[in-house]
Amino acid sequence: MWHCRSGRLYHGAMTLTELRYITAVARERHFGRAAEACFVSQPTLSVAVRKLEDELGVMLFERNAAEVSVTPAGEKIVEQALRVLEEAEVIKQIAEQGRDQLAGPLRLGAINTIGPYLFPDLIPNLHELAPDMPLFVEEDFTAALTEKLKQGQLDVIVISPPYDEPGVLTLPLYEEPFVVLLPTAHPLSKHDTIGQQQLIDESLLLLGLSIDSHYAHLAWVRNIKEKFSVDIPFPIIADLSMDVAHSYGMVQPGASDTSAVRATFIIDDKGVLRAMVYYPMTNGRSIDEFLRLVTALQTSDANGVATPEGWQPGDKVIVPPPATAADAEARLNEGYECTDWYFCKKAL
Repeated sequence: MWHCRSGRLYHGAMTLTELRYITAVARERHFGRAAEACFVSQPTLSVAVRKLEDELGVMLFERNAAEVSVTPAGEKIVEQALRVLEEAEVIKQIAEQGRDQLAGPLRLGAINTIGPYLFPDLIPNLHELAPDMPLFVEEDFTAALTEKLKQGQLDVIVISPPYDEPGVLTLPLYEEPFVVLLPTAHPLSKHDTIGQQQLIDESLLLLGLSIDSHYAHLAWVRNIKEKFSVDIPFPIIADLSMDVAHSYGMVQPGASDTSAVRATFIIDDKGVLRAMVYYPMTNGRSIDEFLRLVTALQTSDANGVATPEGWQPGDKVIVPPPATAADAEARLNEGYECTDWYFCKKAL
């Protein structure tokens, strides 16, 4: 069938299926993976994409052996295709409003750190409340769940805040309390509850992060205590999805999503990142060096000085260099231990 639009002649018309194909290619950057995601063969998807490109008279993708990239025009068209698919899903939802909503399927997604705790209670409760409603659940990263939600592949997702996605309605479900782990000799261990202000008064707080689950942490802490006689006195974040690790740049370039993260961040009481220390997987970290570095940073802040390499408490510190020629001339006579006018030390 021929259609005339704005003075141009087109044969056929683009379909929602073709729009789904091009959004999948843009997301996967690979025709084979896009075809798998759409549950079709690669030739079927490739022919449909080429047909749409011919119909529009513009190339959507640059194809090479390594990967597929989206052209500038393709980016705009893919963005519009996503909006069209979202609106098409709205049409389905309007139609479903006239039917029993509890008889239709519910497609629910959750991040990996929540799913194992939420689904075992949620699934039987939903089945009791809506026995005729088919329930489909899946676990994934926040970014992947968001993409599927926007494309209509999921109806609801459960994630951890903060979360601000345009066009997505976000509602709080529940709150989880924070638990403070302390050595038995610590003064705060006498309190039943601890306020945030009490923690602010502490000079150093340690927080661990691991890509293992909460239950794996419990097993590791017990094993380390049993085998090495070492207590783990600090809390550990279960970052199965690696959302926290990726957000703070704690994954080394080229590392796979299952590689252990060996990064230590030192953050001051104003929330400013002061130091980052990365270790390869083959070498252990030095806790003594971390403590030395924290003490050196606190000493510099408190006294307006710098500390030399290998500085330890009690060692002399470096005086800031003079800012003017007159100050430089006078520096050598101010009683400091000077190598030259720009490098002088003093005892605290």
